[in-house]
Amino acid sequence: MKKYLSNYFLLSVLFSAVCLISLLTSCKKEELDSKEITYELSGNFGKAVVVRYTPTDGTLADTEETVSLPWKKAVVPNAINASVGLVVTGDNGAPGSNVIAKVFVNGAEARTVAMQADTNGDFVININYLF
Repeated sequence: MKKYLSNYFLLSVLFSAVCLISLLTSCKKEELDSKEITYELSGNFGKAVVVRYTPTDGTLADTEETVSLPWKKAVVPNAINASVGLVVTGDNGAPGSNVIAKVFVNGAEARTVAMQADTNGDFVININYLF
Protein backbone atom coordinates (compact mmCIF):
# COMPACT_ATOMS: atom_id res chain seq x y z
CA MET A 1 0.00 0.00 0.00
CA LYS A 2 2.87 2.36 0.85
CA LYS A 3 4.48 1.69 -2.52
CA TYR A 4 1.20 2.47 -4.28
CA LEU A 5 0.83 5.78 -2.42
CA SER A 6 4.45 6.64 -3.12
CA ASN A 7 3.99 6.01 -6.86
CA TYR A 8 0.74 8.00 -6.84
CA PHE A 9 2.46 10.93 -5.11
CA LEU A 10 5.36 10.81 -7.57
CA LEU A 11 2.99 10.79 -10.56
CA SER A 12 0.99 13.69 -9.06
CA VAL A 13 4.13 15.78 -8.59
CA LEU A 14 5.35 14.95 -12.10
CA PHE A 15 1.97 15.84 -13.63
CA SER A 16 1.87 19.13 -11.73
CA ALA A 17 5.38 20.01 -12.87
CA VAL A 18 4.52 19.29 -16.52
CA CYS A 19 1.37 21.42 -16.28
CA LEU A 20 3.26 24.30 -14.69
CA ILE A 21 6.04 24.21 -17.30
CA SER A 22 3.47 24.03 -20.09
CA LEU A 23 1.57 26.99 -18.66
CA LEU A 24 4.69 29.11 -18.24
CA THR A 25 6.02 28.43 -21.72
CA SER A 26 2.71 28.77 -23.57
CA CYS A 27 1.64 32.12 -22.11
CA LYS A 28 4.37 34.33 -23.48
CA LYS A 29 3.00 37.77 -24.28
CA GLU A 30 4.50 37.86 -27.77
CA GLU A 31 2.50 34.74 -28.69
CA LEU A 32 -0.81 36.47 -27.89
CA ASP A 33 -0.95 38.44 -31.12
CA SER A 34 -4.31 39.91 -31.98
CA LYS A 35 -6.00 38.69 -35.12
CA GLU A 36 -8.23 40.84 -37.29
CA ILE A 37 -11.43 38.98 -38.05
CA THR A 38 -13.67 40.09 -40.92
CA TYR A 39 -17.20 38.76 -41.28
CA GLU A 40 -18.82 39.06 -44.69
CA LEU A 41 -22.36 38.26 -45.85
CA SER A 42 -23.73 38.28 -49.36
CA GLY A 43 -26.63 36.76 -51.24
CA ASN A 44 -30.11 37.42 -52.57
CA PHE A 45 -32.24 36.76 -49.47
CA GLY A 46 -34.16 40.00 -50.02
CA LYS A 47 -34.80 40.87 -46.36
CA ALA A 48 -32.81 41.98 -43.33
CA VAL A 49 -31.09 39.22 -41.38
CA VAL A 50 -29.97 38.95 -37.75
CA VAL A 51 -26.25 38.44 -37.10
CA ARG A 52 -24.55 37.50 -33.82
CA TYR A 53 -20.76 37.67 -33.84
CA THR A 54 -17.63 37.90 -31.72
CA PRO A 55 -16.90 41.65 -31.51
CA THR A 56 -13.75 43.65 -30.77
CA ASP A 57 -12.52 42.60 -27.31
CA GLY A 58 -15.45 40.18 -27.07
CA THR A 59 -16.24 36.55 -26.53
CA LEU A 60 -17.93 34.02 -28.77
CA ALA A 61 -20.95 35.45 -30.66
CA ASP A 62 -22.06 38.08 -28.16
CA THR A 63 -23.06 41.09 -30.28
CA GLU A 64 -26.33 41.10 -32.22
CA GLU A 65 -27.38 43.33 -35.12
CA THR A 66 -30.09 43.37 -37.77
CA VAL A 67 -28.45 44.04 -41.13
CA SER A 68 -29.12 44.06 -44.86
CA LEU A 69 -27.08 42.11 -47.40
CA PRO A 70 -24.34 42.61 -48.39
CA TRP A 71 -22.73 43.20 -44.98
CA LYS A 72 -19.13 43.31 -43.79
CA LYS A 73 -17.65 43.85 -40.33
CA ALA A 74 -14.00 43.85 -39.16
CA VAL A 75 -13.20 43.25 -35.49
CA VAL A 76 -10.21 42.41 -33.31
CA PRO A 77 -11.28 39.95 -30.57
CA ASN A 78 -9.36 39.50 -27.33
CA ALA A 79 -5.88 38.16 -28.03
CA ILE A 80 -6.63 35.26 -25.68
CA ASN A 81 -9.63 34.14 -27.77
CA ALA A 82 -8.94 30.90 -29.59
CA SER A 83 -12.10 31.12 -31.66
CA VAL A 84 -14.79 33.38 -33.04
CA GLY A 85 -18.43 32.79 -33.79
CA LEU A 86 -20.89 34.00 -36.40
CA VAL A 87 -24.57 33.11 -36.36
CA VAL A 88 -26.84 34.41 -39.13
CA THR A 89 -30.61 33.88 -39.19
CA GLY A 90 -33.29 34.98 -41.57
CA ASP A 91 -36.98 34.27 -41.90
CA ASN A 92 -39.81 34.90 -44.33
CA GLY A 93 -37.40 35.64 -47.18
CA ALA A 94 -37.61 34.32 -50.70
CA PRO A 95 -37.71 30.49 -50.64
CA GLY A 96 -34.62 29.07 -52.34
CA SER A 97 -32.66 32.34 -52.01
CA ASN A 98 -28.96 32.11 -51.16
CA VAL A 99 -26.91 33.54 -48.30
CA ILE A 100 -23.13 33.20 -48.17
CA ALA A 101 -21.21 33.82 -44.94
CA LYS A 102 -17.42 34.16 -44.89
CA VAL A 103 -14.91 34.57 -42.08
CA PHE A 104 -11.48 36.06 -42.84
CA VAL A 105 -8.53 35.91 -40.42
CA ASN A 106 -5.90 38.61 -41.03
CA GLY A 107 -7.25 39.03 -44.57
CA ALA A 108 -7.12 35.34 -45.52
CA GLU A 109 -10.40 33.52 -46.11
CA ALA A 110 -10.73 30.98 -43.32
CA ARG A 111 -14.29 29.64 -43.59
CA THR A 112 -17.19 29.91 -46.03
CA VAL A 113 -20.71 28.59 -45.56
CA ALA A 114 -23.44 28.89 -48.19
CA MET A 115 -27.05 28.32 -47.23
CA GLN A 116 -30.28 28.22 -49.17
CA ALA A 117 -33.55 29.39 -47.59
CA ASP A 118 -36.09 26.60 -47.07
CA THR A 119 -39.63 26.54 -48.48
CA ASN A 120 -40.74 28.98 -45.75
CA GLY A 121 -37.91 31.38 -46.63
CA ASP A 122 -35.99 30.62 -43.41
CA PHE A 123 -32.32 29.77 -42.84
CA VAL A 124 -29.69 29.56 -40.09
CA ILE A 125 -25.92 29.70 -40.54
CA ASN A 126 -23.70 28.88 -37.56
CA ILE A 127 -19.92 29.24 -37.90
CA ASN A 128 -17.49 28.62 -35.06
CA TYR A 129 -13.91 29.07 -36.21
CA LEU A 130 -10.89 27.98 -34.16
CA PHE A 131 -7.54 29.53 -34.99
